[in-house]
Formats: sequence, structure tokens, C-alpha cells
Amino acid sequence: MILNTNRLKIVSLSYEELFDYVINKKGFVKTDEDERKVWDYTVIPMRDADEKDHLFYTFWCGFYEGEDILQVGFLRPVNEHGVVEIWIHVKDGYMNKGFGSEAIKALTEWCRNFEDIKFVGASVEQDNIASKTMLTKCGYEYATDNLGMNIYFYTLKNLPQ
Repeated sequence: MILNTNRLKIVSLSYEELFDYVINKKGFVKTDEDERKVWDYTVIPMRDADEKDHLFYTFWCGFYEGEDILQVGFLRPVNEHGVVEIWIHVKDGYMNKGFGSEAIKALTEWCRNFEDIKFVGASVEQDNIASKTMLTKCGYEYATDNLGMNIYFYTLKNLPQ
């Protein structure tokens, strides 16, 4: 799957591409600890998931002028409450230039293609002012604090009253 924004080409990785991405420590996967977390939370669940859910486990890589400058994705497929949770990592040197916002907006809009997704959520560390600002600019609203994280939501569908 490929999503295009004004400046980015955002490409979802196949299982084989994700596997290669992780073992070769590309993107934000730089340490053995990073690699272990990605295996546990992304690669293994994607391997075991139905193929229809692969796009909710994999990395989506954002390319700018041919360079992989960010990774974005979801923590898992939509839950029973109609929520998916999005995450992003922008490469040093490209932060605070709007690339994260472009990618978050593109994936949030892509979620509109799925009738069962009602909300896109994001968990942000309390001291991460830049991410909070980015989410707010993308139309996300602060919801609550949970386990030391600020929780933001973007509403995709109007719920029955």
C-alpha cells in the first residue's frame, strides 16, 4: 500500500520487508533492545495475524526525496471499541518540519476506509510537547492521562446518541 502526501511517499512494508528492516536495524531500530521490542510487538504478531490485518502491524515508511525519514504505524488492529492506536518516529534532522504531521494525517485519513474504526488514538509521554502539538494540529483532541501518558483521540465516525 502506498499513500502520497505533498512531500512524502508512505509505503507499508510486507512481512518479508519488515523482517529485513528489523534484522538490518533500519529506521529507529538501532539497538538489540529496539529489535527485541519490534519482534515482540510487531513482527511476531504480524506473522501470526490474518493477512487482512497486516497493515495494522507493519511499519509504514515515509520517504522524502528518496530517503527513509520516518516510520509510522499502528499498535494493533481495531479493537472492540472501534479504536486503533497510531505511533510515529521521525528521524533526527527531519523533526519539527511538518513531516510527522503529514504522515499522521495520511494514515488517519486512510483509516476512514474501515467501517469498524471509529477513533484513532495516540499515547504521548507527558513531557513530549512536540508530539502533543503535532497531534493537536492534526485534529486530535486530548482525552485523559493513563499510566503517565497523555491520551489523544481523533474521531472518525459520529456515534449514535
